[in-house]
Amino acid sequence: MPKAKKLTKEEMENIFKPLIVKEIEKLEKEIKQLSSEALSEEERSIYAVHAADVSGDFYEKEFSAGLLSKEYETLSVLRYALEKIEHGTYGICESCGEPIPKGRLKIMPYALLCVKCEEERQKKLNGQIKKLL
Repeated sequence: MPKAKKLTKEEMENIFKPLIVKEIEKLEKEIKQLSSEALSEEERSIYAVHAADVSGDFYEKEFSAGLLSKEYETLSVLRYALEKIEHGTYGICESCGEPIPKGRLKIMPYALLCVKCEEERQKKLNGQIKKLL
């Protein structure tokens, strides 16, 4: 597999910055919707008197909270990617310092690691999880 090339300033500004801004706008919209749904669920739970209703409401709140947490995390990394564009360091693996392939960045504009380093990170995490189990 050929080695990835470092992104040019033009690529960062004209291809990836608009892609990231679009993703941020999409996520902010989703967060707003999830937040308003969570408030609606809370209003419904006031009237829930049956244990099954309360249990279902609790599950929905936990699920929504998990989604919101993941959305906020992704939003934070996307904003960090914009900062990296401003500093000219976007598209560089934070582990090995090699360029991240453009195809990976187009699919995951918030990628901070190249594929090799991400695979190594996942192996380490899986090993830690196995130790806990």
